[in-house]
Amino acid sequence: MAFTVLATKTTISGSGGASSLASSSSLSARRCRTTSTRGLMSSSRTTTPLTTTTRRRGTARAVTTRSSYETLEQTLGKIKELPPSERENALRAAEQPVKSLLNEMKEKNEISKWNSLGKLQSENVFPRAFTEVGLTDVDAKIGTPNNDADFNFIVTVTVTTSLLAVIIGVTLPGDWGAFGSYLMGGVSLVVLAIGSTAPGLLKVGVDTVSRLNPEYMERIVKHEAAHFLIAYLSGIPVSSYSLGLMEMHVELLEAKIEKKLVGKAGVITQEEMEALAVVAMSGVAAEAKYFEKVAGQEADLFSLQKAMNKTEPKLGAQKEQSVTRWAVYKAAKIITDNETSYDRLCQAMKEGKSVAECVRAIESA
Repeated sequence: MAFTVLATKTTISGSGGASSLASSSSLSARRCRTTSTRGLMSSSRTTTPLTTTTRRRGTARAVTTRSSYETLEQTLGKIKELPPSERENALRAAEQPVKSLLNEMKEKNEISKWNSLGKLQSENVFPRAFTEVGLTDVDAKIGTPNNDADFNFIVTVTVTTSLLAVIIGVTLPGDWGAFGSYLMGGVSLVVLAIGSTAPGLLKVGVDTVSRLNPEYMERIVKHEAAHFLIAYLSGIPVSSYSLGLMEMHVELLEAKIEKKLVGKAGVITQEEMEALAVVAMSGVAAEAKYFEKVAGQEADLFSLQKAMNKTEPKLGAQKEQSVTRWAVYKAAKIITDNETSYDRLCQAMKEGKSVAECVRAIESA
C-alpha cells in the first residue's frame, strides 16, 4: 500500500524530465521496500507474542478440561472399587461433589450438555408426534411382552440335547449309550419344567444364549445408553454402568429421590416423578425407536410404577397411562435431538469406557 501511494504521488507530481522521474521513482521504490520491510518486521514482532499467548491459553484450557475429567474419573473409580457394603454410603457422599464438579465444568464452558433439558412437564401426545421421532405402534410394542429370548433358549437347549443324545447313543457301547441318550433327553424336559414353574431360574442361561446374537448385544447397549444420556442431560449424574451378564444397569447419583422412593413414608412431587419417568422409559423408547420389538420394558415399567405410587397427589389410571406415553415420546425426542451424542455414547459403552470417558463422548458431539 505504501508503494502504491508513493507511485501515485510520483505520477501526479512528475513535471521534470524522464531521467529525473526515473531517479525519483527508483528512490521512492527503495524507500518503499525499506519501509515495507520494517513494517513486516514490526508486524512480526507484534503478532508473535499474541500467537504464543493464544496457544498457551488453548493449552491451559485443554489441561484444565483434561484434569476435570480425570477428577471425575478418580472420584467415581474409587467408589466402584469399594466392597458392596460400603458403596451405598460412598455414593451418597459423592453425589454433591460430583454435581458441583459438573456444574463447575459447565460454568467454565468445558461442557455444555450437562443438565441442559430444563424443566420437563407432561402433555398429551398425538399419534403423529410419535412418528416424527421414529416410533411406530408404541402401545403394542410396550404392552406386549417379548418372549423371543426365552423361546430361542428353549429351542437351543432342545436341539443341542437332542443332537448330543444321538451322538452318545451311537458312540457309547451297549447300555451306556442308551442310558446317556435318555439322560441327555431328560435335560430338555427339566428345562421346560423349570421354565413353566420358575422361569426366573433360567435367566442366566437365557441371557448367556441370547448374547450369541449380535442384535441382542446392540439392544442392550442402546437401552442402557439411553438411560445414561437422558439422566445426564436431566442433571442426574451417572456413577457407574454395566453391560455384563445379568448386570445390565445404569446407576444414578440421586440419593434424595432414591430415599423417597425406597422409604415407606416418602413421597415425591409430580414434577419429580415426570423427570424420573423420562429417564425410566428412555431404554424402552430407544428399543422402540431402533428395533421392531421391545424386550426390556418390564424393569423400566416397574421403576416408573414405583415412582408413580410415591407421587402426591395420587394419579388416576388414565393419567398414569398418559404420563407413560408422554415419557416414551419425550425420551425418543431427546435421543433424536442428540443423536450424535447418543451414537458416540453407545460406541464408548461398547468399548467399556469409564463414566468420565462416556461423558466426554456425549460432550464431543
